Amino acid sequence: MKPSCRNATPEHRGTAPTFPDAPPPEASGEAKSPSSVLRSRSIFLFLLGVTGASVPLTAQEAPDVSPELYSTMEWRLIGPFRGGRSVAATGVVGDPSTYYFGGVGGGIWKTTDAGIQWRNVSDGFLNTASLGALAVAPSDPNVVYAGMGEHAPRGVTTSHGDGVYRSTD
Repeated sequence: MKPSCRNATPEHRGTAPTFPDAPPPEASGEAKSPSSVLRSRSIFLFLLGVTGASVPLTAQEAPDVSPELYSTMEWRLIGPFRGGRSVAATGVVGDPSTYYFGGVGGGIWKTTDAGIQWRNVSDGFLNTASLGALAVAPSDPNVVYAGMGEHAPRGVTTSHGDGVYRSTD
């Protein structure tokens, strides 16, 4: 038999339902106070932590990689001279080697060789260094839109923009 809710009438909406086979709350003893419930939960979590801490944990083994695989690699600078945040990046439709990214304080950078080398394409053209959005027109890869200004990374806008720029070359 399915339990039916006694408080199903509209005037009882928002109250806790009672079930016919459930004992009344007073039959189970005195109601627990919020502090006793919190104490019970704290004890349970403590015991769970103590017993869980005794389970040994093992790290994954590193795969065998021959040093010959990376011995010919050399450091090379492929982009801006300093690190920083980048919140805007885009590619050119149909050209898997051309990409743009916008540094928060470093202008617009472009690669035409899939990231092997990057060059700044915005020095001397933008009034604001902080870039928030980039888009390449799907109809013409020479048209690039740049939205200036940074989003609020920590709830505070630190660099306001001065509009949207459009480049046709």
